[in-house]
Amino acid sequence: MTIEGRPYLGPDMTYAQQRKQRLQDCVDDYLQDDKVSPLTFFNELKDCVGDVSTYHKSQLDRASEVMKLISPLQMQQDIVGPEEC
Repeated sequence: MTIEGRPYLGPDMTYAQQRKQRLQDCVDDYLQDDKVSPLTFFNELKDCVGDVSTYHKSQLDRASEVMKLISPLQMQQDIVGPEEC
């Protein structure tokens, strides 16, 4: 036992190892469930990746809008100097 009262289970995993383990747990969950077809697993995996893509596209669109607002201001500062804006 350690000072905290927990048993020593070996060295902690790296973040990459933990991430892979979480993915493995999800894959196992799908493949070991007899009620879930391989096509369902495929479609839900595709949906998850699509959700990530949609989220990041939304964030890109928001950042692009901010850049459009900043660009004229930056051009004005380049012409007259930031202290005059």
